Amino acid sequence: MIQNMICSLPLSFKIAIAQTRTILNPQKRQAIALVDKLSSKYFPRINDQGYKKELKSFLSESFYSAEEVKDYVKSLYDDEVYIDHQGKYDDKLPTIICVVKNEEQKLNNFFAHYEQIGKFNYVFIDNLSTDMTYQILLNNNATVYKSEQKFTTNRKLAWINKVYSTLSNGSWVLLLDADELLTYCGFESIKFNNIINSFEKNNIRIASALMIDMFSNEKSESKDYLKNYRYFENKFHVEKSYYFNSIYGGIREREFSFGKGRCFLIKKHPVVKKDNKTMLIHCHYIYPFNRNFEAKTYFGLLHYKLFDKEIKKYQKIAESGSYGNNSVEYKQYLSIFKNKKYEDIFQVDADTVLFKGTQSLTKIDCLEDVRNLEK
Repeated sequence: MIQNMICSLPLSFKIAIAQTRTILNPQKRQAIALVDKLSSKYFPRINDQGYKKELKSFLSESFYSAEEVKDYVKSLYDDEVYIDHQGKYDDKLPTIICVVKNEEQKLNNFFAHYEQIGKFNYVFIDNLSTDMTYQILLNNNATVYKSEQKFTTNRKLAWINKVYSTLSNGSWVLLLDADELLTYCGFESIKFNNIINSFEKNNIRIASALMIDMFSNEKSESKDYLKNYRYFENKFHVEKSYYFNSIYGGIREREFSFGKGRCFLIKKHPVVKKDNKTMLIHCHYIYPFNRNFEAKTYFGLLHYKLFDKEIKKYQKIAESGSYGNNSVEYKQYLSIFKNKKYEDIFQVDADTVLFKGTQSLTKIDCLEDVRNLEK
């Protein structure tokens, strides 16, 4: 009840509450003070006083614990991330930033999709891959950074912000995972670069995306996942949250919900125009927080988690506790798979839609039609 009350407050009130909590927490204040003591050798822009001022503001306005702040700040300013290969780069193009580990199965489809919808710079942060991931990145002229740290969600955000800081102000950036294919109404004929031009004309500086969890209604070979994972659950709802209006729903809420009102958050803010203030501070939203409220949901992210073929991966994530909230999401996946048959989990129901491109996207009520910007 208290959380719902806070979510309904104006943003300024929410920030004031978070700042008060920070003031009353000496451990968190101490962790934030680390910002002034640390510096980065490879990423000089995050040493600027202006950047540090915005960073400290974000940390004081966030609901991060003292330990989370400490881990984030140390990961941001350590020298564990370094550039390994400088790929092809054109500062006139939007830049995709993506953290990967052992994604050889998905990367060829990833590159094929984005080459189809536009022209991009590709910047990847490779975290200890042992398969062909690195070679695939080189084959596609990507810039590759490396980190040999153990993965945690906060460290991932720090790695991304290091790389993000190297881009010029005014650059358009796409913050993506390897299992996410950005889509939008008219993607078959309208290039993403033209959408960015429309954003510029309409003074749009951020756009959100709905994660569309794709699934197959029968077990299938993971190597053919684009062909076999053709369905999504078209049942979504919008709720007020601390720092943006959340979207929940899809197959994960239908079959993997935690109960007690806890759901999977499936809204992200992946398309951002960089300036001196913006930084990614959560997998799903950015700072300054008011930017998230101005963002319209023009994009979908076709999301291929390959549930039936990645159980071993989920087990490792669950055991490590390295993802958000001690990897609770992955523990829930394992629990459901243990107790239900695949065919029962992914059965087609009245809200299930066979994905057929734009005609399917127009059926999603909470997805804006980006083509309307040109009308």
